[in-house]
Amino acid sequence: MLAQLHLTDEQRWAVVEYIKTFSGRFEGKAISMNKAIVVPDPPGRTTELISSGSQLYRDAGCVKCHGESGKGDGPSANELLDSKGNSVLIPDLTKMPRKMGDKPEDIYRILITGMEGTPMPSYYDVLDESQLWAVVYYLESIVTGRRENCMGMMGRMMDMVGEECIGMQIDMTAARAKMMGRRGPGMMRRMRRE
Repeated sequence: MLAQLHLTDEQRWAVVEYIKTFSGRFEGKAISMNKAIVVPDPPGRTTELISSGSQLYRDAGCVKCHGESGKGDGPSANELLDSKGNSVLIPDLTKMPRKMGDKPEDIYRILITGMEGTPMPSYYDVLDESQLWAVVYYLESIVTGRRENCMGMMGRMMDMVGEECIGMQIDMTAARAKMMGRRGPGMMRRMRRE
């Protein structure tokens, strides 16, 4: 989903509340807008931390899904399902941009929260702060290149990949339809005949 920068914070939270109505899990529950996830300041990057992160990546079981080299080709990768029973595509961690963010803080956040609805667990109660940063630095060290992004100026500017590109195409099509008064691209041809 693309950033909806035209919405105010209040409108964004209204959208969140509406989306929650699609699932019974949220009945009677409200999201606290005051409780932010705090990512601590990172320690200095050292070769020792990266080496430790490499071992922790293996010890924590990351290789089962992400593979030895982080390409998303672990032995369990083809068998993983999301919470609705759909197949999950394991990301190649060696390519940038990453969908959940490229900054070290983004990677740390994913490690402590996990990704609900997917097989990606939280390591909040498994690894301590220095171990989490070690894994972050290891993941940064295995990046080998850039992922193909969307064609066109907007796709390149926003570093979008995968289904983000499709979302952008849908948004752009909707914007064009709105500019044309919802009459569609055939409007110009019809006007010439009249």
